[in-house]
Amino acid sequence: VQLRAGNVLLLAGRFDEARARAERALQVEPRNVSAQILKGNALAGLKEFQSALSEIQAAIELEPERSASYTALGSVQFARGQMSDAETAFKLAVEAAPTCSPFSR
Repeated sequence: VQLRAGNVLLLAGRFDEARARAERALQVEPRNVSAQILKGNALAGLKEFQSALSEIQAAIELEPERSASYTALGSVQFARGQMSDAETAFKLAVEAAPTCSPFSR
């Protein structure tokens, strides 16, 4: 429930509240990759890029085969103007989920 609410708050641009929801989810389950990504995205929205990168890197370490983590990483790097690093992260996202397509299913 915390993650769903947090993602809605993130989309609404309410980054502080989204971060708080992610932190609550992490209190219950400290190794929850989705909560770490949510927290990282919320921190990025707050322009706390270094903290955002730390959260997303932690998510990648927990579950390196998850493409959403690399997509989040690339998005933060892109926002920081690190285009080469962003490109690398997006390529890793594709490698992690090569058959994922918005047109499949």
